[in-house]
Amino acid sequence: MGRAARNNAWNEVFAIILLFTGTLLFFALISYNPRDLPSWVPWSYLSPPNRPVQNFIGPFGAIFASVFYLLIGAASYFLAAVLLGFGAAKLFYPRLRVIARLPWMLLFIVSGACLLQLQTRYFFDWKKLNIQGPGGSIGYFFGKKILLTAMGDVGSMILLAGVYLSALILMTGLRPIHLVRESVAGTRNSVARFREWRLRREMRRADIKGQLAISERELAKQRRSIEKQLKKKGASVAERALVPPEELTGRPKPKVVDTTALPDEALLSPRKKPSLAELRPAKSRPAVALAEAQKFDAEHYIVPSIDLLDEHDPEGRGGADPAELERVQANLIETLAQFGIAVAAGDITKGPTITRYEVYPAKGVRVDKIVSLERDLARATRAERINILAPIPGKDTVGIEIANTRKVKVTLRELMQSADWEEAKKRCKLPLALGKDVYGNVIIADLAQMPHLLIAGTTGSGKSVCINALIASILFRFTPEELRFI
Repeated sequence: MGRAARNNAWNEVFAIILLFTGTLLFFALISYNPRDLPSWVPWSYLSPPNRPVQNFIGPFGAIFASVFYLLIGAASYFLAAVLLGFGAAKLFYPRLRVIARLPWMLLFIVSGACLLQLQTRYFFDWKKLNIQGPGGSIGYFFGKKILLTAMGDVGSMILLAGVYLSALILMTGLRPIHLVRESVAGTRNSVARFREWRLRREMRRADIKGQLAISERELAKQRRSIEKQLKKKGASVAERALVPPEELTGRPKPKVVDTTALPDEALLSPRKKPSLAELRPAKSRPAVALAEAQKFDAEHYIVPSIDLLDEHDPEGRGGADPAELERVQANLIETLAQFGIAVAAGDITKGPTITRYEVYPAKGVRVDKIVSLERDLARATRAERINILAPIPGKDTVGIEIANTRKVKVTLRELMQSADWEEAKKRCKLPLALGKDVYGNVIIADLAQMPHLLIAGTTGSGKSVCINALIASILFRFTPEELRFI
């Protein structure tokens, strides 16, 4: 575990201790009863103690609460609140320096106890707690014996209030004036946004009302014009209605259509239901030409030669520059060192499409840290994409795979001329030459061991090339007498 991790762990433990201490103190205070104190405590009641103890935290809680009540009185609640607040703040903000604020916390508690000591008229019946006052012994001594005697009620209250607020500001780091300014600015912004929203709403309403008024005026005009036209045409319509039907001209004479005389196609009657014989499909009879075409001479059939395939491109087949590969590996090691991760150089494996750089992490280095720096490593090497194997299966190294800027084309002819293909023809029933893996190893698969085959991938990933390689592997290996496509 690194130093930073240990510091974070200790910060969390310290925060939890503060939270639990504040919680214990709070529950001990609210359930405190002087009769819960054991008889051996010097300041306990002479009467028999409570049996069983009523304090939520037991006898320890009773003693714990009585000590703070005797020292600072009701300011003990201030102490519980401060412990809970600093514990929560330390848990979420580990860099918070609680020890450095301890003097201001003590000043805050003492001034609060003195203030409570001067407010005897407004406090609870503190005499039942068997203490010297609401501020405890400290509040009684500093607040009543010293300040009250020297400055009186008003002067003591003014001085203690100033000290109390100053200690609160220094302890919490809050700036009241800044908070007030931000609150006022936020309120003004909220009011301005509300006014702007209300103005936009009123403008939309006015817009809609104006459009409705215009539409109503247009409808009224159209209604009046239509009524005038109806009034003008009403008389002529009534006059024409009084003319006898036989005097009307221009009306076509009715025609009589005999639907029985029409052809069968013109009738809308249901079609005749076909017979069962008509529904049966006709028997398929293979054509003579097809049968003749399927005949071939199996004895004289020759499997296609691989000379029909293109040869591989000689460009890019040369060995990689070792100096360039070592430079990239050194760049990776330097980038990891910038983030505090020490590694040593390992093997370098260059394939057709990617190059794998292996590194040995130092003792105590978590491989998850290397994986989290994937984007930073890609930026440092200017690579299109990288992949991190943490760790490489069967090794104690971490592999960083970087895509090659210049890809090497893999041809089907190269695969079929390899020793792996010759061995696969003896070992596999239906050998398929699929290509090479990222490290240059030939990939040969047996189609007979694949009861179901799904070829999927993104656009341009090589699905069609894979299917073409599958078909070509079969055509260059078997005769039609041995294997046929259905």
